[in-house]
Amino acid sequence: MSNIILTANDFGHNTYYISDAMKDTKRVKSGELVDVNDDDWVIRWGCTARIRNDKAKVINRKSAIRETMDKGGFRQRVAAIGHAPRTWMDKQDFAYDIVFNHEPFVPVIVRPQAHQRS
Repeated sequence: MSNIILTANDFGHNTYYISDAMKDTKRVKSGELVDVNDDDWVIRWGCTARIRNDKAKVINRKSAIRETMDKGGFRQRVAAIGHAPRTWMDKQDFAYDIVFNHEPFVPVIVRPQAHQRS
């Protein structure tokens, strides 16, 4: 049994530290061919590439990765059910809530619509 961290070709640079620190763990880019055994654990790290063994134990389904790729939209969905702080998708909505709805001011993180790596 081994652990495989499956990353996209241009993503998951920090996984080198993880794979180096964990026994029997290797980091594989999605374009590389690798044999996956039935008892291997595969950790998808932002990668939706096909794994050629349906019996391998896979952490992070492709559908879950696709759902979280839209970070703002995903955060809005989980905020709506109380699992994340309030999320605004534009500064006008944020300002409106502060000024007219008298919501308490909170520190915010502002990001461009398209970004990666945190």
